[in-house]
Amino acid sequence: MTIWQQNTVTSYLFLLPFYALFVIFVLAPFVWGLGMSFTEGGILEPARYVGLKNYQRVLADFRVAIVLQNAVKYVLLIVPSGLALGLAFALLIGNRWTAQPGVFRAVVFFPLLASGAAIAQIWGFILLPGQGVLSYFFNLAHLPAIKWLTDPAAAPVAIALIAVWHGVGFQTLVLSAALFGIPAEIVDAARIDGAGAWDVLWRIKLPLIQPVLMFLVVIGTIGAFQIFDTVYVMTQGGPQYATQTIVGLIYAFAFQVRQSEGMAAALGVILFLIIMPISLIQWRVLRRDVQY
Repeated sequence: MTIWQQNTVTSYLFLLPFYALFVIFVLAPFVWGLGMSFTEGGILEPARYVGLKNYQRVLADFRVAIVLQNAVKYVLLIVPSGLALGLAFALLIGNRWTAQPGVFRAVVFFPLLASGAAIAQIWGFILLPGQGVLSYFFNLAHLPAIKWLTDPAAAPVAIALIAVWHGVGFQTLVLSAALFGIPAEIVDAARIDGAGAWDVLWRIKLPLIQPVLMFLVVIGTIGAFQIFDTVYVMTQGGPQYATQTIVGLIYAFAFQVRQSEGMAAALGVILFLIIMPISLIQWRVLRRDVQY
């Protein structure tokens, strides 16, 4: 065996644990779930092939239309605001006038370390009507009280607010790294040519980090479609399904409705078919190279 062949075998051996875990925890469950979407039973009872019946039942369920609308609503509320805040924080961290940027970075990134259930508990006390911290400040400002988790109009906004607060640290970290990677010579040359701070941002920095921005948009969109733990802990999908998500409905079909495991699998496949094109867009965008 030549040295090149030995290096190739060694490389594949290093990759083997990843592929083994991928097959066990990703590929095999996906194939199993895909097969279950065409059956009834399959967990506690013998599986019976029913064809496309589960898909027909899912698409006929009024809750599916509601959760799809909620998913689009979450995307529109979470992705732009999270990206704008992440960019603002990244610019503040990279600004030479910012005192203790490392401390500021740690404070912004800290919420990402907490679990969704823990964050839901914390924000449950903050948003508590009449007694929560937010209600206290609303009273000081003489603003009307808002029932954040029981009002169908306000509850999705509250969930989106929590999601943005939870994920802005990741976006800030990624954007900070992208801005730090821009060669200083380009920015200095633009300033010598008379470009102001606004021109440098819009004409130099943002175009150069466009692939990173698109990556965060795609990741944020996928994350908005997969919200579950915060909603489950805080509202259980209510009020009136105003905060229910696709993953929450999958959980309800799988564990709260008898003999609906096939419907849960079918809805999971539908979620996959929604996310897959978004991932393909991400792959195509990330293939583009930025020339400095």
